[in-house]
Amino acid sequence: MDHAAALASKEGCASLVSFRPLAVRHVPIPPDWTFFAADSLVRVEKSGAARERYNAARNSPGAAAHVARESARVHAALQAIERGDAEAFGRLLQESHASLRDCMKVSCEALDCLVDIAMESGAAGARLTGAGFGGCALVFCLKPDAAVIERRLIDRFYSGDPGHIIPAEPGPGPLVGQASWPVSGP
Repeated sequence: MDHAAALASKEGCASLVSFRPLAVRHVPIPPDWTFFAADSLVRVEKSGAARERYNAARNSPGAAAHVARESARVHAALQAIERGDAEAFGRLLQESHASLRDCMKVSCEALDCLVDIAMESGAAGARLTGAGFGGCALVFCLKPDAAVIERRLIDRFYSGDPGHIIPAEPGPGPLVGQASWPVSGP
């Protein structure tokens, strides 16, 4: 999924990646929405014991419930984007994080703290990214709120160091515009 999203992304759009058949649908993100990644400062080796831990989480009893609900959340999130409904989109991010934390058990204290601080600071939504256990949280907010949220994360989580927040605006992937790649949307 990550590779398809990176290769076939389109500037200013969210990407819905389908695998049967392989296709990418681009959905324009409202212009007043913004995203950034907040580094948890927790590094996780993605092989060996960490991979076994993640695979165990994927095969846990909570995983089936998470996957079914996450699929429904993805489609609801696309509808929220299309309606420009930041409140609904943010709520879906929060539900996703809670499910990853509680059902899949792939969050960690640092990620939960970042998400909590972001939400307390006015973010519309936030969730862990990737396989979890560390890495980054994705923070979603309206553009006028971004500076305040970033400043509070810097002050409360990073002890004043601004180098751990990364703007995450969707840009073009190298395959967009090539006739052989099945994409849809604007």
